[in-house]
Amino acid sequence: MATEQPPEFVVIKPVDFESTQHRPHASSTASAQKVRRWESIVENLLTKKLPRTERDWDRILRTQDDVNRILHQIVLPHLSPTEKAALSWRGRFDECSKHLKLLAQGKSEENPIELFRLAVIALSEVAIKEDIPSDEVYQYLRLCLRNYPKSGKQLGDESLRKTVKAVREGIRFVEGFTDILGPRSNELPLHVKSWTTVFHDYTAECGVYIAQQKHRVYRPEKALQSGCLSVINVVYLLLGGGYSGRSPQKIRDIFLPNNTLDCQSWSSSIFPPRLPLQSCNPSSPAPRRGSDELFSFGNRAVELKRAAICDILTDVIISRPISCPVQKAHGLYSFGLPLASKEYFDAALIDQSVKLEHWASKQGITLETLRNLPAEAFRSEVGTATWPTSGGALLLPLTNEAVDVKLLDRDTGTARRRVWHPNHIMYLEHEGLAAINGSIHYIYAPLQRPV
Repeated sequence: MATEQPPEFVVIKPVDFESTQHRPHASSTASAQKVRRWESIVENLLTKKLPRTERDWDRILRTQDDVNRILHQIVLPHLSPTEKAALSWRGRFDECSKHLKLLAQGKSEENPIELFRLAVIALSEVAIKEDIPSDEVYQYLRLCLRNYPKSGKQLGDESLRKTVKAVREGIRFVEGFTDILGPRSNELPLHVKSWTTVFHDYTAECGVYIAQQKHRVYRPEKALQSGCLSVINVVYLLLGGGYSGRSPQKIRDIFLPNNTLDCQSWSSSIFPPRLPLQSCNPSSPAPRRGSDELFSFGNRAVELKRAAICDILTDVIISRPISCPVQKAHGLYSFGLPLASKEYFDAALIDQSVKLEHWASKQGITLETLRNLPAEAFRSEVGTATWPTSGGALLLPLTNEAVDVKLLDRDTGTARRRVWHPNHIMYLEHEGLAAINGSIHYIYAPLQRPV
């Protein structure tokens, strides 16, 4: 479940509450026309543009692989993160211009060009915040957008300023739907062509109206980790990710000040070739009676988890062939153990070192043994269950939201539902873990008790 944001307050001038007879007629008429125009735009957006059924949502992104593929297409995949970080602002916009032209040649229904265009426009806001002269930035942006056939001929500074403002409002619009759609709200620009035109005349009244109407949006049943498609995250990756010296939160603060970053992650490393983990299939030996325990971890681990999620859903996809992660069994994919995931794993154990040390002693092992477990990051899809073959396992969530999972007992053929909170380490001994909707991402660390 997405983290609830504090309520937003709209400041309204006292004059807004005056009766129309005390206001100038022309102003009243213009204001009413603007509201009516916006209501019709929002109505069209909610009823015709945004997905209304499960089938509508599946039209563009059906699986996590689809999400990963779209991300890969729009973050200048021909350049490494270090090469992107080394670009000058002019060089960065030149590369974006060429890539925009390349994407414009595609005939795909997925519409990745619109999302890429939003990120390119948002880049100009970052450049200005970093003290690059606005006239210089707008010249780069102007030359870049000329390769986009729907940009129109009006590319003067004032027009570009309005377009940048529209992108900011569009980012806030998407953020405002996370309480209903979760990370899948970041897919909305893929469903709407000319996204920025919707937000050109955005006002405080528009925000109030949308807040009142957003409950009408259909929430998909399928859970995809689409947070990596947020415009803010795409901007971060176009800048070179962590190699740019900028944090995701710094980029986020430019567009969503005073909001904390929702998690996401990234990196790479080597593991033992075989882990005592099974995919659910008829030949698997049945586990014994189920048991599980949960240990919460602190703020340090939460921060590192954000980097870890980013790594897995972004940098790993970009720096490796698109066929990654490696399929270990039907519906089970391994990312290995990227550095960011390793740091998150270590921090979570340290956060609960006292409790885990006491717990580990009862298992006949030490805390140091836990820190050296052959851990690995996985994605498990619906229809696949995993459980330890012996000794149990520690599992850490790679998500920022609570997820519903099934814990399976193959001896009895029964399953029980468990809400796995995003800051809890789970210990499984004899039960299998399965996703209920979509897929789940987690770090799996098998225990090997001494004989």
